[in-house]
Amino acid sequence: MAILAVSLFIGVIVAALSFWLQARWASRRHARFHNLELIPNILLTRYPIFFVGRNRSLFRISGDFFEMPAYAREHGFQVEEVELRAGSAIRSQQLAIESLLSSLNEKVHLIFCAAFCDLAFELALDGHPRVASITVLGQGAPVAQSLIEANVEARLRPAKIPLHERPDLQLRARAQHFEIERTALNHLVALAESDLR
Repeated sequence: MAILAVSLFIGVIVAALSFWLQARWASRRHARFHNLELIPNILLTRYPIFFVGRNRSLFRISGDFFEMPAYAREHGFQVEEVELRAGSAIRSQQLAIESLLSSLNEKVHLIFCAAFCDLAFELALDGHPRVASITVLGQGAPVAQSLIEANVEARLRPAKIPLHERPDLQLRARAQHFEIERTALNHLVALAESDLR
């Protein structure tokens, strides 16, 4: 009984410490917005941008994208955030994305966190009329290598939707400046330029 009480106490302490650290880092990241200088004359995307990340949890209170959607919104982009269950099978993730896309009236640019690298690759191969482009942020498996190795036919199929892998856009919980967000902004401007073609 004493071991159970001690482990419960340690669990509560770890959870509280985790929550406190994340809240502190989030307040520091939010403080950056007081000194935000907007970059003028940015070409905006024709279609909205959907950030697709994992469900928020105790250890991921700020989500997978931290303040990147807010940064893009401040610069005039139309941004939405979508959360999916990362632990579920890829088929259920595909169904969730399909139902989201079927409810839309226009095309969208999808930006996935690295946890959904396989889903992004499958969607790029299969195509969808409502998806303008797909971007995978962070260090995922390079072009879903495990999926390609499992499916030899996938190596021979061209992607129907432009797929951009951006391992350089690895977001950090303790970011103090906007370097990553500025790089992401350049990518969003490139997407806007592709919308004009």
